[in-house]
Order: sequence, then structure tokens, then C-alpha cells
Amino acid sequence: MDWVGATTDQQKMLHEIFKFSVTTILVGGAALLYGALQNRNDERQEQAAQAREAKAARRHRLEEFLREYTDAYNGIKFIRRELRNALIPSADGAFEINAQRYAELLRELNQGQLKLEQYRRLLESKPAYLAFFGDEGAAWLSSAEKYLRHVTREYEYRRLEKTEGTDENLTVPPDSRLFQYVVSRKNTYHDRTSVEEHFVPLEIFFRKMALNIEAQD
Repeated sequence: MDWVGATTDQQKMLHEIFKFSVTTILVGGAALLYGALQNRNDERQEQAAQAREAKAARRHRLEEFLREYTDAYNGIKFIRRELRNALIPSADGAFEINAQRYAELLRELNQGQLKLEQYRRLLESKPAYLAFFGDEGAAWLSSAEKYLRHVTREYEYRRLEKTEGTDENLTVPPDSRLFQYVVSRKNTYHDRTSVEEHFVPLEIFFRKMALNIEAQD
């Protein structure tokens, strides 16, 4: 930019103004670019921090669920062992069990069955809660819980008869749910339903849960 008859000083002034303007534009543009890059970097760091927090929260939730599930499962196994210990060998491959002891342990076992039902309902109503299970998790819990419900219903409806000659004991025949649930799989009359329908599904559920937690690392 120049004008007619401009003096040397005026030309120098115009030149300096031009350089200042160009410098201002370049510096301002660089500052804006740096600010945009810095904001983008801050956003990425914030997103990464949020992702880490979400991952940590998910792992904590899984660990809490696994802890509760393990406690419930161990409680069920403990009651089963106590029931097995309470069995008294009888004739024709049957057993007897003290009626009072049976009632005490079945009330506790009923709590275990309700816990499994609670977990099953959770997976059915909130499939995204433990999405890695797909439909299988609820199916495994349903199988195990359903089998246990048959055992508790036998108690609920008093299907075990009193042993002849005594009011203290109940007879536990091979075709009873209690017999099949409690006796060793080595027993001649054991039909393996408790293994296939109850314990195997619970074990698979446990392993899948534990493996998924390890994968969070």
C-alpha cells in the first residue's frame, strides 16, 4: 500500500504496519491452532481418564457380583455336606435323617435357592449387566435354581415320610430329591441329575465369570 508523493518515512511506517499486521495474524493463528490442539489433547486425556474409571467401576461391579455368587455357592455346598453327614444308612439302599436336623438345613438351603433365583432374575431383567454371558448365564442359573427348588419343595410339602417305628426320623428313599442331591455320585442309585442340572451349570457360570474379570486387565 502506498500513496502518491509519500515520503520515505511514511513508506517505512507503512512497511512496519504491514509487518506488524502479518506478524499479528501469524502469531494469532498459531496461538489459536495451539489452543485447539491443547483442547483436543485435554479432551483425549479426559476421555482416557473416564474410560479408565468406567473400566475400574465395571471390574469392581463384576468382582462384587462374583464375591456374592461365590458366597452363595459355597453356602449351598456347605449345606449339602451337612445333609450328607446327617444321613443314616438304612435298608435297601435308603437312608434316614433326623426330622429336626432336616428342617434346619432345608431352611438354610431354601435361602441358597432364593439367592440363585435373585441372580437369575437380575440377568433376565438386565441383560446388559453381565452382557458377556449372553443368554447362557441366565440359563445356567435357571437350571441350577430349578433343581434346588425341587429339593426344597420336597421339604415344603413334607413328601418324606416318617420312618416306621419312630417320630424322630424321616426315610430318604433313592427316588427322593434329597437322596439324589446329597449322596455321592459313586452311589449305585445316583442318577447324576444333580451333577448335570445343578453343579455343572454353577461351575461353568463361576469359571466364565472369573475369566471375564481377568480379561478386564
